[in-house]
Amino acid sequence: MQDTASAMERSCPVYSRFDYDEKLLERVIRNEFALKDTLDKITETNSKVQEMLKQIEKDYAKLNQALHALEEKGRALQDKVGYFLDDGAQNASVTVAEMKTAV
Repeated sequence: MQDTASAMERSCPVYSRFDYDEKLLERVIRNEFALKDTLDKITETNSKVQEMLKQIEKDYAKLNQALHALEEKGRALQDKVGYFLDDGAQNASVTVAEMKTAV
């Protein structure tokens, strides 16, 4: 019976401990390369996001400055319109008073 068992063992694809370790090491190395590639992509994406964030902050500062400039111009315009209306009302009052005096 031992001859039959030996014959069966030789025909079966049996891996030695070395073969198993080699395949495991290959899988670990493939996973390491995949993780390295993923890390590189994440780092690149993070860099792009940081650059875009800086650009957004610059744009925000520019918009904020433009907004303040528009607010100042708006206040100046309101002042001018107010003075114009006051001046017009005064002129109208003077004209009405002159007309009353003339009548």
